[in-house]
Amino acid sequence: MEKRKSVRLKIEGSLCGTMVVRTHLDIIDISRTGIRFNCLRRINTNSTCTLTLEKSGVSVDLRGLVVRSVLRRTKDVKGAKMPLYEVAVHFEKLDDETEKNLDRLISLLKDG
Repeated sequence: MEKRKSVRLKIEGSLCGTMVVRTHLDIIDISRTGIRFNCLRRINTNSTCTLTLEKSGVSVDLRGLVVRSVLRRTKDVKGAKMPLYEVAVHFEKLDDETEKNLDRLISLLKDG
């Protein structure tokens, strides 16, 4: 007997969707045109990604194309070996407000 609240339908085919994943990024470098970072998740090259970067009350939403995603090494995380990927993203054209917030964020990151 089904104990689900809603009926599940079996579907064949595919659907394009968005999945939001929160993860820690170790930024290697950043500019107005792109970012390079290390993360524990594999991101497909030539895929579009959206990043929300936050520091000290400054938040900026950036969208870009993943131009490189390379397995660099493994990292010990809580006793488990995890893959560490280096990812490079080229940002889409930024509007004036996003560019200004990105400049503020870069200043904060530069100052530590």
